[in-house]
Amino acid sequence: MTLERQRQVTAETEEWVGWPMAEASLPDLRGHTEATPCPSVLELEELLRAGKISSCSRVDEVWPNLYIGDAPGPHFPPQGSTALPPWHWPCWCCWRLWPTWIPRSWMDSLQKQDLRRPKIHRTGPVSPYQPPTLSSLQRLLWARRATTLSHVNEVWPNLFLGDAHAARDRSKLTQLGITHVVNVAAGKFQVDTGAKFYHGMPLEYYGIEAEDNPFFNLSVYFLPVARYIRTALSVPQGRVLVHCAMGVSRSATVVLAFLMIYENLTLVEAIQTVQAHRDICPNSGFLRQLQVLDNRLRRETERR
Repeated sequence: MTLERQRQVTAETEEWVGWPMAEASLPDLRGHTEATPCPSVLELEELLRAGKISSCSRVDEVWPNLYIGDAPGPHFPPQGSTALPPWHWPCWCCWRLWPTWIPRSWMDSLQKQDLRRPKIHRTGPVSPYQPPTLSSLQRLLWARRATTLSHVNEVWPNLFLGDAHAARDRSKLTQLGITHVVNVAAGKFQVDTGAKFYHGMPLEYYGIEAEDNPFFNLSVYFLPVARYIRTALSVPQGRVLVHCAMGVSRSATVVLAFLMIYENLTLVEAIQTVQAHRDICPNSGFLRQLQVLDNRLRRETERR
């Protein structure tokens, strides 16, 4: 790595972390055309294994006044700190997990002072929000793929994501207590259910004739559908099913939009939230439309 590249990497790291790096901590590379190459993963693993010790204490001082320890046990608090309340211990992580042996007076004092987690103040300006790239989103979507896919899953409290089979299973809808159905694949040649299909059932129907096509503009439905879902969930005992044909692209996209608009999640957070319960895979065009929404929502948040 050349000196120029080393400086470039340092600048990029400072911008990404948001905290200025001390120049004194950087090695003096003057007079050298190349820096020492970064160690490989195997070299790092060998280094960690070489430092193994026969026993491990519950807490160790790894830097002046900086401790690393495990969950509190009979050996806590650290030696020499028994006369101090936990917020005076040298290691904040020790008192955040303090056990029930702490005197009641300490807990009362903690409540009276209304202490909070220590605040970390950044010394530099916070960089503007940068939405994830399309490739990074696609990698995120493919990072967790289940071997099987169920017809319907609850991906948010009282919000279900499913496919056409789930939408046509009237007994399953009754069992789940569904009160509202959002069909993002409505139409004669798609999932043609409609309000008549649910006649006699205590639920409301909302249909969108969307195509699972990267060139289809689904973003025009983001806000209307998000409002409908929000209103439906605000109803007592309200439970919403959002579906398309497979329950992975069109319906998943509008559910992500809802979480971003009304639950204040970023696009990545919304994907991770839904994927924790159901595999989804919006097409590339829908992902780009969600990127635009994500960027716009973050800009509005920054202006507040």
